[in-house]
Amino acid sequence: MDGLLLVLAYLIGSLNLAIVVGRLKHLDIRQWDIAGASGVFRQFGPMWGIGVGLADIGRGMLAALLAQAASPEVRPWMGAALTTGHIWPVFFGFRGGGGLAPAFGYVLYLLPGPALIGLVLALAIGALHKLTHERLWPQVGWLPFGAIFGFAYVLALTWGEPDFAQLSLPLAPLAIRALLVLSGRWWG
Repeated sequence: MDGLLLVLAYLIGSLNLAIVVGRLKHLDIRQWDIAGASGVFRQFGPMWGIGVGLADIGRGMLAALLAQAASPEVRPWMGAALTTGHIWPVFFGFRGGGGLAPAFGYVLYLLPGPALIGLVLALAIGALHKLTHERLWPQVGWLPFGAIFGFAYVLALTWGEPDFAQLSLPLAPLAIRALLVLSGRWWG
């Protein structure tokens, strides 16, 4: 059962709605922008971007809900499978988005209060980065920059707690992707 749940979490992550919306609009969004809610927002407008973002958050929450049916040692890997699927989706040639919204949805389901505080922190620090340092460090977008601090806040709250592994493993694929972006070995 655990193996099936892991595969299901990966497949849920692989349903990259930004790519689907792009195809509906006759555009491969990956050619122009990041295949996530922020890229859809920039390319197709706020309505589409917010819709994709909410759906991505919902996919993360669905995976966290399914993780409750897994054994305790597999639960942390459910979130990792989800974000891995969003970043490297099997349905779209293993070229997907950044994974922030599904990871946030996963964390939001498990710890709603701290996740929302982390979101406010991420938006505030991201906005500050955009206003002050974006031109000095253009390869790091304002939202991913702020998300580092938002997720770090939630992890700091759970340090030493049983939830720490379940919240930290979904972020590992995000960290790998960030390192690839910073090293110049990312396609997006």
